[in-house]
Amino acid sequence: MHRPLTRLACLLPIAGFAACASTNPSYLDENGTHLKDLTPAPFRVAVGPIDAEELRATEDAAYALTLQSGTELRERVIDAMVTRFDAASAVFAVTDREQAAAQGADIYLEPRLARPVAMEYREVSSSWPGSLGLWLVTWVGGLVVDSSTYDCDLTLDVRVYANLQDRSEQIQRQPVQSGAVDLSFMERNDFMSLGTLQALILPPFWTTDSSEATSASLTDAACEQLAANLTRYLKLGPLEQDSRASITLLDLDQQGATTGDRKVPGVYAVVDRDQLLLKGLTRSRYPVREVAVELNGTEVAQWSGDDLASFQQQQDLAIGEGVSGFQQPFPPATANAPWLALQPEKNTVVVRVRVEGEDRPLRTSRTFVFYRGVR
Repeated sequence: MHRPLTRLACLLPIAGFAACASTNPSYLDENGTHLKDLTPAPFRVAVGPIDAEELRATEDAAYALTLQSGTELRERVIDAMVTRFDAASAVFAVTDREQAAAQGADIYLEPRLARPVAMEYREVSSSWPGSLGLWLVTWVGGLVVDSSTYDCDLTLDVRVYANLQDRSEQIQRQPVQSGAVDLSFMERNDFMSLGTLQALILPPFWTTDSSEATSASLTDAACEQLAANLTRYLKLGPLEQDSRASITLLDLDQQGATTGDRKVPGVYAVVDRDQLLLKGLTRSRYPVREVAVELNGTEVAQWSGDDLASFQQQQDLAIGEGVSGFQQPFPPATANAPWLALQPEKNTVVVRVRVEGEDRPLRTSRTFVFYRGVR
C-alpha cells in the first residue's frame, strides 16, 4: 500500500545516529515501573470465551487481525499476561463462570468485543529522526527503528465477576483496548520485498508496506496491549472511572497496606497486620441511604438513616471532590470505625450500598485483602 510523501527528505535534519525501541508507556505505572516488575495480583483469574463474529476486517480494509478465532485471541492475551507481565497468581481459560468456580478462580473475566476491529496507517512515527540517521549512516540500522505509526483499535468490554462459589456477582465492567502502534520497516515488510528495494533510495518511513507483514505485527502489538491493560487493572485497579458511576474506595493505606499510597478500588490489597480499621467512601449517581459491610461472609457494620449524611451534605461532599453525584464516607462522622480481624491468606471485604429509589439495584463492591501477602 502506498502512502503520500508528506515531507521532503532535503528538509529533514539528522537528529541522531543511534536509536532504540522505547517501552510502550501503557506498560508502565505512574512511577515509570514496568508492569511486570510490580507484584502479581494475588488471586486466580479465569478468562471466558471471546465472541469472534467481528474479528475480521471489511473487504476494503488494508490491514486485519491475523487471528482465526476468538479462542486464538484469548490464548494470545493470556500468554502475554502470564509470560510478559506476570499479571496474577494464575491466569487461565475457562468456558464459563461455573468452570471458573470449579477450578478455584477468585475472579472471572467475561470479555466481549466492543466494536469492529479497525487498523489503519496514521503518520510518520515521532522516532523518524533516529531511523533517518541510522539509515544514512548504516542503512540497515534504519530498518529496525520505529518509523511509522498506526492506529489499532481492538476494544474489549470486560465484565468482572467475583464470589464465584456463591452469587457470582458482577463487581465491575472494565473497557480494555489497544491503541497507537509504532512499527519499524522490518516489522512492516519482509526483507526480500519491494519495500527493501525502495529503502535503498528512500528513508524507511517513505516506503510502502506489506499488508500481510503489517497486519501480523499490528496483531501482535494489539494482543500485548490488551494483556498490559488487563494486567494494569488487576495490579493497580480500574483503568477508567466515570465520576458519576457507583464506586467504593477502601482506605487501607495507613493501616498497613503495601500496595502503595492510594485508596483501594474494589480489587485487592496486601497488608502486614491482622487487624485493620475500616474506612472508606462510596460514591453514587443517587443519594446513599444505607451502607453495609461484610468480612468473609459476616456483616461487621451497617449504617442507615440518621447515621448517614443528609442527601444535601452527600452532594456537597461530592462537589468538594470535583465530581458529580453523591458521596458518603464510612463510617459516618457519628460512628466509630470498626476493626476488621483478618484471617490468614485471603479475606473478602464486601461493601453493599443501597441508594434512593426502590427500583434501583443494590450496589456491591468487593475487595480481596491478603494478610501478610500470603497467596
